[in-house]
Amino acid sequence: YLESLENKILFLDGISMNEPSFEISMENAYEEIFSIIKQYNFTTKDIVKFWNYIPSVVLRYKQFNTIRNMHFQKN
Repeated sequence: YLESLENKILFLDGISMNEPSFEISMENAYEEIFSIIKQYNFTTKDIVKFWNYIPSVVLRYKQFNTIRNMHFQKN
């Protein structure tokens, strides 16, 4: 977390997906991400860049997209 007089910046890295199920891993990861975002008083409107690195996401893109969209709509 970086803060200056004009800006606040939050970088998140290392959110792991270590559950046996892809869906459970994604749910837990997004719950953790949005919990941290709220902890620093940010909202989804404050997000400028959101990058996901998920190995083999092409094989599971529909599941990934559904879970990601659900969390953005919920938060």
